[in-house]
Amino acid sequence: MRTICNAEEAWKLLNGIFCIYKPAGLSVYKVREVLIGNIVRDLNLMNVRPPRDYVKIEGSVASGKALTISTVPNYADHMLVTGPRYQPQDVRLTWITFLGWSVSGVLVMAVNRGNRLLFKYRESKHLHSFELKGKFGLATDNFMVDGRIVEKATYDHINEWKINKVLAAVQASHQAQMFK
Repeated sequence: MRTICNAEEAWKLLNGIFCIYKPAGLSVYKVREVLIGNIVRDLNLMNVRPPRDYVKIEGSVASGKALTISTVPNYADHMLVTGPRYQPQDVRLTWITFLGWSVSGVLVMAVNRGNRLLFKYRESKHLHSFELKGKFGLATDNFMVDGRIVEKATYDHINEWKINKVLAAVQASHQAQMFK
């Protein structure tokens, strides 16, 4: 395995699909913005190509003297004039699987030429697995953990076999829908 120190070489290899963990309370837009910022920052910290020189031809053909050819630094290509080589708008980064603000989990993303596989991946209907957490006896105004509590109730009558019975019914109805 070799180490890449050149930003141009790293940019050419920056294509494909990858997974990243998205915590709850963070939007996919913010995750995308942070990732693009980190990619651009790291690419700009790597070694970049030096400014290209340009060829300068001096003299006149009409005078009959020999023309002088020299190379001089091209200040139009200098880092202090152009700014950072890699800008956030250069990186094409999109999510393939959308996760809401209050959802945590694996977020599948595509970068640069990996976006070409976006449609195929979305249409492939990958298996999704969900884990729910909640508190018995509380109801909020928006049914989320950050909502205002509007109702409290006792939950002594709920036990494990009743929960398993409800979950089995939900799973059976989803399995029936899967074959339709």
